[in-house]
Amino acid sequence: MRYEVVGFQQAPPTKLLYKKCSSGRVDGSGFDERLEAALSLVPKGVSNGKGYYAGAYQGVYVLGQCEGDLGGGERVNCVKNAVEIGRSECRNSVSSHVFFFSSVMFFRSVDGGGLSGG
Repeated sequence: MRYEVVGFQQAPPTKLLYKKCSSGRVDGSGFDERLEAALSLVPKGVSNGKGYYAGAYQGVYVLGQCEGDLGGGERVNCVKNAVEIGRSECRNSVSSHVFFFSSVMFFRSVDGGGLSGG
């Protein structure tokens, strides 16, 4: 279900609404590979999970979700942009939140190894 306000222009599904990369950084060796592997699980998981996926890979927790009435291929596409923003712009951050009009992506390093900053 989507609530809309009459008279306001509706955003396209691929419009970036919000992005936050944490100020804390992950300096540990191997984090890039673990993050990449974890993020690669999101589109496939969203496709198989009826628009929602949450999982972890070697200390990296990921979550992806898109609007519920999309088909499998559309669900994959709806999270790809969010995953790409998280991957490219928040790569060394402890966590990332990315919201598009029709999708959300989140990751967080949960193992605590190699953290720096705050």
